[in-house]
Amino acid sequence: MDKLTNYIIRPLHPNEYHLLKEFLYEAIYIPEGVKPPAKEIVDLPELKVYIENFGTQKDDFCLIAEIEGKVIGAVWSRIMNDYGHINNETPSLSISLYKEYRGKGIGSHLMQKLIKSLGDKGYKCVSLSVQKANYAVNMYIKLGFKIIKETNEEFIMVKELTEKKSNYEHFLSGEYCNRIDNEVLNMIKKTKGLLSIINDIKVSADERRNALSQMFGKIGKHSNIGNNFTCQCGKHIFIGEKTIINDNCTMMDENHIYVGNQVLVAPNVQFYTANHDVHFENRFVEEWDETSGELFFRTQALPIIVEDNVWIGGGSIILSGVTIGKGSVIGAGSVVTKSIPANCIAVGNPCKVIKWLKPQYKIRTLEEKDIPEMMILYCSTLSNVNIRDYTHEEIEDWVSCGNKTERWKELMSHNQYFGAFDKNNCLIGFSSMNKDGYLHSMFVHKDYQCKGVATQLLSEVEKMAKKWGVKEIISEVSFTARSFFEKHGYKIDRIQKRKANKLELTNFVMRKIMYHEKE
Repeated sequence: MDKLTNYIIRPLHPNEYHLLKEFLYEAIYIPEGVKPPAKEIVDLPELKVYIENFGTQKDDFCLIAEIEGKVIGAVWSRIMNDYGHINNETPSLSISLYKEYRGKGIGSHLMQKLIKSLGDKGYKCVSLSVQKANYAVNMYIKLGFKIIKETNEEFIMVKELTEKKSNYEHFLSGEYCNRIDNEVLNMIKKTKGLLSIINDIKVSADERRNALSQMFGKIGKHSNIGNNFTCQCGKHIFIGEKTIINDNCTMMDENHIYVGNQVLVAPNVQFYTANHDVHFENRFVEEWDETSGELFFRTQALPIIVEDNVWIGGGSIILSGVTIGKGSVIGAGSVVTKSIPANCIAVGNPCKVIKWLKPQYKIRTLEEKDIPEMMILYCSTLSNVNIRDYTHEEIEDWVSCGNKTERWKELMSHNQYFGAFDKNNCLIGFSSMNKDGYLHSMFVHKDYQCKGVATQLLSEVEKMAKKWGVKEIISEVSFTARSFFEKHGYKIDRIQKRKANKLELTNFVMRKIMYHEKE
C-alpha cells in the first residue's frame, strides 16, 4: 500500500490521555475470522496497567500520529509489570493504529521516533510482547528487536538502545554469533586449568573449594560438586546454598546457568546452553573465510535456570533456554526441551508434567463481578484452543453464545462456578457444577493448557458434587476436552449434535460415577 505523507508525529498532550483507552483496545490482536471482544476488556487489570493514570509516572512517554487534526495512531511506553516486562529499568512499549492506517509506514515511523527518544533519555533497552501470529512481528524485527523469550503464543522482544555492544554481549543476549572474543577464550583457558585441580582426587578439600570459588560466578555455602565435573566458561555458572551436583555432570555454559538453593542433581546430568539453527544454510557460514578469525558455524546460547528445591534425576539432559520451576522433580533420563512449571513431577523425552505435587493456583467461587473476565477467557479459549478441532464458522457461532452478560447471570443462577487465578490474581480458568450433577463449563486460558489448571478445577467441582450428594456427573464435552475427561474417569455415553447459536456442533455426553464414603 502507498505510504502516507500528510501526517505529523507529536507528543500526546495531557488533555488527550483519555485517547489511550481507545488505542489500547485497537492494539489487541484478533485472529482472522474471530469476533472482536467487548471494549470492556481493557478494564481488566492485566490490560489496564498499560494506561491507568498515564502521565503520572516519570517513565510514561507517548507519541501520536495526527492527520488534519485527527489522532490516528499512538506509540507509548512505561515501566510496568506487563506481558513484556523484563526488569524495573526497562520500559515496555505499545503501539496501535486504526485499521485503515496500518501497513502505510506510519507505525514504523512512530516506533523509530519513540525508540530514539528513549535512547536520548538514557534508557538502555525497550521491550514488548507480541503474539506470534501478529503481522507486526516482522516490523519489530526490521526495527532491530530481538526475541529473548517465547511462550506457545507470544514472543518477548527487546531492542538495545545503548552504544554498540561487543560480540560477547551480543552472544549473551541470545543472538546467533560465529566469533569467540578474547575475553571468552581467556575464560575458557583459565577454567581448563581450574578443572584439572577440581577433578584431581589428590588435592585437598580446601584447594578444591578454592578452585571452585575461582571458577564459578558463585557457589553457595554447603554446596558440593562431584567428581569428573566439566564446564566451558565457569564464570557463567551460579550455584546456591546446600546444593549437591553429583558425579560426571556436564555444564556447557556458553550462557549463564543458574542453580538455586537445595537443589539435587544426580550423576550424569548434562546442561547445554548452546543451540544451532535447524536449517543448515543458516547454521553454516556461506563462503567462510578461514583467515577471518570467525567460526564456520553459528551458535546461539540461552540461559538455563533451575529454581530452589528441584531434584533432577540421573542421566537427564537440560537444553538451552529452559527454566525448571521451584520444587519440581525431573525423572531420570528425561530430555527437558521446554520449561517445566513449579511443584510438579515431569518425565520423558520430551519431558512433560505427569503429576502435580501441590495446588498451583488459587481457587475461589466466582460472582457476577467476574463475568466480564469470564467472557473474555471463554472467547479467547474457543478462538485459540478449540479452533484445533472445530471450523472457524463453528467457533464463531460458539463464541456468540457467550457474548451477553445476561446469559452468564442466568447460568450463574443455576450453576456454582469456580475460577482458577494465577499469582497476579488473573483468571486463567473456570468450571461449574449444579446440584443435579451437571458439569456445564471447563475453560482454561491458552497459555495455561496442560499445566494442571483443569485438573485442579475438576477436583473442586467434583468435591462440590460430593458435598451435594451427587451420584453421577454428566457433562457435554468437546472434541478438544475429550481426552482430559477420559483420563479422569469419565466415560462416553454417546456422541451428539448440540446446537450452539445457529449451528449444530458435535460433542460427547460423558458420565462419571461418584463414590461416597460410608457414613
